[in-house]
Amino acid sequence: MFITVINDVLYSELNIGISFIIPAGLIFFFLSEFTINLKFVRAEERLKKSEEKTKVLLNTIPDSMFQINSKGIILDYKVSDSYLFSKIQDKLLGMDVKAVFSKKLSKAIINKSKIVVNSSTPQAFNHKLNLDGEEYYYEIRMVKSSETSILSIIRNITESKRAEEQARI
Repeated sequence: MFITVINDVLYSELNIGISFIIPAGLIFFFLSEFTINLKFVRAEERLKKSEEKTKVLLNTIPDSMFQINSKGIILDYKVSDSYLFSKIQDKLLGMDVKAVFSKKLSKAIINKSKIVVNSSTPQAFNHKLNLDGEEYYYEIRMVKSSETSILSIIRNITESKRAEEQARI
């Protein structure tokens, strides 16, 4: 029997001679199943490593992200602006965007979502939000992530907007 590892996948080759007491079919079946199980374990390990890398990459992005279906329901999310979502952060999954965002913003999200899903054309727009007497500015970018859902990336651009305003003065 020869065992070779190529690209993290274990391959084995078995040469069976006539002098074996155990029928060759049983030996081949056992070793084939063993090889398949090893391939599965290696594939699962690669998948876990890939998921860990993706999670690290997503956590380095300072934006909030929402995967939303065509009906406006939040399928998945990553919240970075904890102040904005502090009261409902743990309850967002399965919520309608109308219950999460202002009427004006949820209407814009739903309208732009329809465009993205139907045309596969990315959409972007800005939104101003007043919270506790302060104005905050957000840029929302939307792309199609499946046949019936979109990925919405919400970036807080308040500091850059304030810097622009200061530069004008």
